[in-house]
Amino acid sequence: MNYFWSTVSAGLLSVAAINLAMDPTHRHARRVVAPAAGWAADESFLPPANFEERGFRAAQLKAAPRPGVALLGSSRVIHVDGSVLRPGAGLLNLGMSNASVEDYLALWQAFKDAGKVPPRLVVFADPWLFNERHDVKLWRANLEYVETFLKASGRDRLWLLGQRVLRRLDAGTDLLSATVLKTSLRELFSRGPAPIEGVVVKAVDAPPGRTRIRPDGSWSFLVEPSSIRDVAQARRDAALAMMWGGHSFTNAQYVRNERELRFWDALAADAAALGTKLLGVVPPYQHSIWARYS
Repeated sequence: MNYFWSTVSAGLLSVAAINLAMDPTHRHARRVVAPAAGWAADESFLPPANFEERGFRAAQLKAAPRPGVALLGSSRVIHVDGSVLRPGAGLLNLGMSNASVEDYLALWQAFKDAGKVPPRLVVFADPWLFNERHDVKLWRANLEYVETFLKASGRDRLWLLGQRVLRRLDAGTDLLSATVLKTSLRELFSRGPAPIEGVVVKAVDAPPGRTRIRPDGSWSFLVEPSSIRDVAQARRDAALAMMWGGHSFTNAQYVRNERELRFWDALAADAAALGTKLLGVVPPYQHSIWARYS
């Protein structure tokens, strides 16, 4: 029995060591943060695949000048650049994949800590924000900012304590993940040249087809045209996607999350107290979902 557990322990430690050394998710040894001095208008940042966006965005806003307009949202808004505003408006796009209300609280607190509270804040209210069954916790990477924001209210202390524990579990799960291990081994035994990533380059020198982040925080990358031309096939694919993970976007699986709504109200109240004009944008979605917001 001792031999069995010794073998299991050695195997798990080996998996964790490989994943920690290769760190394909860029959350540990190879964590990527924005350059401390930012980058010029004619430059772009080349992010690696699957990097930790939350810490990157918090570091980016510290390096960037105080924006005239800050944009918070999910992957729906990461393409929006400063050209949509009048010249000199000073847009800073801090959109990120699968954003949550806690992500918004964290970046808002980061603005406050850096002394760069924007005069205008645009926040996208995506349909999953207030759904209790959409349990995405990537925001824990910026947990300290959320704790600082909520400390003033004196509430949610027990909940925050639980989030600290869960963040440690997240890190352990990541290091022991078979999916991460597969990516680590692929990178470990790759014979091709290492990609250029995590650096600032002149925009004209950026490798063709590579994702780039502009100085205003917006992303630039090629969108491949869909190969689907048949409506019936598109419907079948959508139904399959819903069955395997899209449940949090359907009316049948919607449970109103009162905590998230309270956090949203707290953000709006704090922005108003500091003189920031807040614009909440509700993107198009199922009318049945929006009906539950009222």
